[in-house]
Amino acid sequence: MIKRRNRKFLVGISIVFVLLIASTITIWASSLLSSDEFDENQKTEITEHDPDVDATGNGWSVEFGEWEVHKGNVKEKSDPAVEVSSDYRALLDAGDSDVSAKVVLKIETGDQIWGPVVRHSGPRDWIMAFHDNFGEIVLGKKRPDENLIGDTVSIAHPSAGGFQELGRVAAAWSNGQTHSIELEVDGSAIKVYVDDVLVLTAIDDDDMTSTFVGVFSRGDGKNKLQSFDVTTVD
Repeated sequence: MIKRRNRKFLVGISIVFVLLIASTITIWASSLLSSDEFDENQKTEITEHDPDVDATGNGWSVEFGEWEVHKGNVKEKSDPAVEVSSDYRALLDAGDSDVSAKVVLKIETGDQIWGPVVRHSGPRDWIMAFHDNFGEIVLGKKRPDENLIGDTVSIAHPSAGGFQELGRVAAAWSNGQTHSIELEVDGSAIKVYVDDVLVLTAIDDDDMTSTFVGVFSRGDGKNKLQSFDVTTVD
């Protein structure tokens, strides 16, 4: 038989434990800035679709591409060639530049490159991590007044806005598989997680501060992007 004093102690411990769980859940919930599982019964343009969680309430915008939401996924359906840029991006304002943006995608047929983008200010101003469709994850950035080795040049110079590769790692994926790429930026620190495992680190020496994040695709195919989550950095 449990003594009265011990019973009070156990009750007290239980209350503390419940409060700790509630506090942890609150912390987790407060760290979520934006989230979308792309639930639409009818085929819907992404700009007409409301995210499940939207930090700023401004919804999706499209830089380039034809992004279609339908039954738990979003597809980019454009022809591969596009004027100005071969990149297709759909964007959200996360309200913070220090964030982690995670894309989960089921790989289908085609040659599409895909991944998350952060600190996006324009077609030649962003940080991205993506699967290159040749068995590697690539991390890189663009700046409108820098060339591919990071030297400052005139915006009008032919080399301006060159892709600056910051790292790459092997990722031999196949059709029918589901994988995630997560891109985290915190101050000048950049981290890339693949299937929740840290695989790349780099430095943002330009102190980019844009709060826009999003999803990226290039090429032609039927890849199904299943979810997109943006959280604050702990």
